[in-house]
Amino acid sequence: MKAANDLFSSLDNHQVRTASRNISSFAFARCSNTLHWHESRRNQADTIAMISRKEIDKILGDALCHHRAGQLKQAESLYREILSLAPDHADALHLSGVLAFQEGQPEKAETLMHRAIGISPHNATYWFNLGNTLKELKKFKEAMQAYQRAISLQPDYMGPYCNLGNLLNEINQEKAAINCLQQAISINPDCAEAWNSLGCVLYDAGHLDKAIECHERALAVSPGDCEFRNNLANALYAKGKKDEALRHYREALATDPDNVRVLNNMGNIHHFCGENMQARHYFSRALSLKSDYAEAHSNLGNVLKDLGDYHGALEHYRQALALKPDYVEAHSNLLFLLSYNVLCPPRQMLEESRQWDIAHGSNPRFQHPGTGDPGKRLRIGYVSPDLRRHAVSYFLEPILEHHDPQQVEVFCYAEVKNPDGVTLRLQKLAHHWRSTVGLSDEAAANMIHDDSIDI
Repeated sequence: MKAANDLFSSLDNHQVRTASRNISSFAFARCSNTLHWHESRRNQADTIAMISRKEIDKILGDALCHHRAGQLKQAESLYREILSLAPDHADALHLSGVLAFQEGQPEKAETLMHRAIGISPHNATYWFNLGNTLKELKKFKEAMQAYQRAISLQPDYMGPYCNLGNLLNEINQEKAAINCLQQAISINPDCAEAWNSLGCVLYDAGHLDKAIECHERALAVSPGDCEFRNNLANALYAKGKKDEALRHYREALATDPDNVRVLNNMGNIHHFCGENMQARHYFSRALSLKSDYAEAHSNLGNVLKDLGDYHGALEHYRQALALKPDYVEAHSNLLFLLSYNVLCPPRQMLEESRQWDIAHGSNPRFQHPGTGDPGKRLRIGYVSPDLRRHAVSYFLEPILEHHDPQQVEVFCYAEVKNPDGVTLRLQKLAHHWRSTVGLSDEAAANMIHDDSIDI
C-alpha cells in the first residue's frame, strides 16, 4: 500500500514497475541441427531437405552470430533466407520472433512464436520466450500459462521460474512470487538476478531484513552491478540505515555516473536529510539526462516547494502529470502544495480536487449498508504511515486516548515499515491494529471493508 505521506517522494527501483530483472530476456536456443517440418509437408520437402540442410544450418549459425552481436538487420535477412527455403523451420520462426520483440514489435513476435510452437510444441525455450512476449503485451494470464508450460517441459529451467515470479509480484500475488523465485534459486543458487528479484518482492512486502540479505547475495555474485547495488541501498534506506544506503548509492554512481535511477534516489536521501541544495543537484542532473523522467520531476517539485519556489514546484508537478497522467503521488503533491498556497482561490482548489477524483477516483466504491442496530459501537478507522515518531502522531494520540470505548471501536491501519516506541504506544490505544505494509491499495481497501468500518 502506498503511504499517504504529506508529500510523496518516489524511490526508483529498476525494472518494469517492480524492482526485479527478468532472466535472459530471450534465450537463443535451437531445437536441433535438423529441419522441423509439418508432417503434411514432409514428403514433398524430403528432396529439398537433403540438399539444403547443411546450407540452412550454416545460414542459421551465421544469423545467430549476427543476432548475438546486436546486428539485427543482418540477422533478420538471414532468417528470411532460411524461411524462403524452409517456411516451417521452427528455429528461424522462433528467432525471428525474438528479433521482432527486440525491435519493438511484440505483436509480430507473438505470431511468429506461436507458429514455431505449432511446429515444435515441446520446446521449453519457445514457451519461455512466448511468455516474455505476452508479459510485454500485458496478457498476464496467457504469459503465466506460457511460463508454466515451459516449466512442465523442463522442470530444471530456472528462467521461467524467475520471470513468472516477477510477473506474479507485478500483479500482487506476493506469496506465489516468492515461491517461484525460491524455486529458481534452488535450481541455481548463484543466480544474481533471482536473488535480486526475491529481494525486491520481499522489499515490496515490507520484509526489509530479508530483502537486504537477498540483495547482498546478489551483489556477492555480481559486485559490479549498479542496479543490484541501487536496490540494496533502497532497502537499507527504508530500514532507516541512511549512512549505509548513501554509501551504496555512491558506489553505484561510481560504477554508472549517468544512471538516472540512482541519481533520483541520491536526491531523495539528501531531501530526506533536509539537504535541499544537494537534492536539487541530483534531481536536476537526472532530468538533464532524461527529461521525460516523471518521478524526478515530482521529486524536484518537492525540493523546490521546501526552498520556497512555489511556481517552480507547481511547474514540475504538472510536467510529471503530463508525462504520466495516472501518477497519483505527483497529483497528491500538487494538491498538497495548492492547499498551502494563500494565492490559490477556493474555487480553483475545488476544481483541482475534482480533477484528482476524475483521474484516480474511478475505482468501484464499496457499498456500506446500515446494520439497523442503533446501539452498536461506531467503528472508526485511521489509515496512516505516520503512526510513529512524527508530527501527526502528536495530534492523533490524544484523540485515541479520549475515545469512549463504550461508544467507539478503534481500528488503526499502519503503513509503518519501521515501528518505534511511539508506534507501540499507539498500538496499545487501538482495539484493532492492522499493518498494511506490502499490501496493494486494493488489498488494503478490502481489509478495511471486511472490518465493516463506519468512518
